[in-house]
Amino acid sequence: MEIKSGDILVLKTGNGEYRSRISKIDGDIVKIIDKNGSYRQISIKNVDDMIKNGFSSIEKFD
Repeated sequence: MEIKSGDILVLKTGNGEYRSRISKIDGDIVKIIDKNGSYRQISIKNVDDMIKNGFSSIEKFD
């Protein structure tokens, strides 16, 4: 799956969903900003694994 800046990473948790906007893909790192402005990063491999296992999804930015 192609992930681009502006897409939304949706993480499924026990309490619902957690949404973060992807700000940049930097090599093997996905940089995300959540709704309160906190900056985080996660490896693209971990994102792919979470998507394959049903723990997250990507909402495309058009």
